Amino acid sequence: MMKEHFYKLFKFNHWANETVVEFLLEKNIQEDKILSIASHIYLAQENWYWRTVGRQTDLPVWDLKTLNEIAEQTSASDQKWLDLISSMDDPGFEGILNYANMAGQPHMNTVQDVLIHVINHATYHRGQIIYLIRDKGIKPPSTDYVKYARQFL
Repeated sequence: MMKEHFYKLFKFNHWANETVVEFLLEKNIQEDKILSIASHIYLAQENWYWRTVGRQTDLPVWDLKTLNEIAEQTSASDQKWLDLISSMDDPGFEGILNYANMAGQPHMNTVQDVLIHVINHATYHRGQIIYLIRDKGIKPPSTDYVKYARQFL
């Protein structure tokens, strides 16, 4: 049950990330503030992935990447998460994950709490991107979960 739940959420996350990145490519939006946030989404997502699989290698989460790098790396990161969730069994979601934050402080959370964080973190920052697009006078794409659900579920 948990596997299906998290797989569905990460499929949504992939769709929403892809929707935003494709919009940025289509409109050729190259504003540093927007690209910085889009870069941050996948860099943080990568850090959490490597922490979750026990090979923590933290990337600087505010490095500015090009739009093409963002498109390529976000999609690859999304796919890694989907593959990981597919390989897990339900008890694995309740496992304890020990890791250090970016300041090096040790922490412990369940895997499912980390997965919820990854989804919420991406949703939060996509909202910032949507706001900045709208602030430029451009109608942004919708990345609402209900839109995804109506379209794909």
